[in-house]
Amino acid sequence: STFPGFCGVHERLFEGFERRKAIQTDGELNLQIFRTLSREIRRKTFDLDRLDRLVADLKARLNADVAREAARLKVGLSSFSYEGTNLDGAEAYLAEGRQVLADLHALHAAHWPAVAGTGATGLEGDAFQVNLAFPVALSGMASVTVQGTQRLWLMGVIPQAQGTLIFLVGGPGSQAG
Repeated sequence: STFPGFCGVHERLFEGFERRKAIQTDGELNLQIFRTLSREIRRKTFDLDRLDRLVADLKARLNADVAREAARLKVGLSSFSYEGTNLDGAEAYLAEGRQVLADLHALHAAHWPAVAGTGATGLEGDAFQVNLAFPVALSGMASVTVQGTQRLWLMGVIPQAQGTLIFLVGGPGSQAG
């Protein structure tokens, strides 16, 4: 449930509830949701950047191989298509991933007022505490389809000193249905 991606100054924002081992206020819950969101944005950005570099490298190597083979065969080469290759799947995944990243940034913008103290969160959802200690901590995102509509949710299962906090939040309208 933690994300070591903040500088030391901003990491201290989480010290209070981490030391107490309990999220007790809406403000603390908003911080934990923000940390979950920040982690997902960073993870998705890293994954997309890495895949984008790998696809570009593979395309460059394929182009060079095809050009060498065309030269060896003494055949003119005017164009080369990647259709029907695994690159199609990688490029489709990149396009989908870029949309998810844009959706995560939209969630960030909707939630930022609650973190900055300038307003309420624009996210919808619920959080509740159960008096049962779950032996696992989970924090992340889920993309689900509800009644034919795809929705992006942030979720957390956070062990507390006295039980487990569970939250599920998403953008406006994401909880309907």
